[in-house]
Amino acid sequence: MTRMLIAVVAMFLQQTCGSVGRVLPAVLAPLIIVELRADPSWVGVYFGLTAIAALIGQLGSGGFIIRHGAIRMSQIALLSTGGGMAVAIIGGAAGFVLSALVGNGIAAVATGCDSTLWGVSWRFGNREGSTHGDSETQ
Repeated sequence: MTRMLIAVVAMFLQQTCGSVGRVLPAVLAPLIIVELRADPSWVGVYFGLTAIAALIGQLGSGGFIIRHGAIRMSQIALLSTGGGMAVAIIGGAAGFVLSALVGNGIAAVATGCDSTLWGVSWRFGNREGSTHGDSETQ
C-alpha cells in the first residue's frame, strides 16, 4: 500500500471514531437524563457548547495543521474526543461543560486535517506521499 492510501484509510477511521464519539451523548441522553434526574433541555445546551467549541477549534487549527501535519493533528483530535468522554466521568455541571469543550473543541480540527490531506494528495499528484502541509511539498 502506498503511504497516501494508508493516510486516507487512517483519516477515514479517525473520522468514524470521532463522529461516534460526538454523537454518543445524544444516543445516551435518555439514560443519562434519567440517571441524573436532569432536565432534558440540557441536551440542547450540551450540543450548543459543542458547536461553539468546534467553531473556535476549527478557526484556530490552520497554523497547527501546517506546523505539525494533518496526520499528527488528527491523532490529537481523536485523543481529545476520548478525553472529552473521559472528563464526563466527573459528573455535574463541571464534567458536562468540560466534556463538551474538550471533546469537541480540539476534535473539530480533524475536518481541517481531512481537507489538508486530500488537498496535498490532489494538488501534488501524490508524488511524495507527504501528509504534511510544510514548505517542501508546496
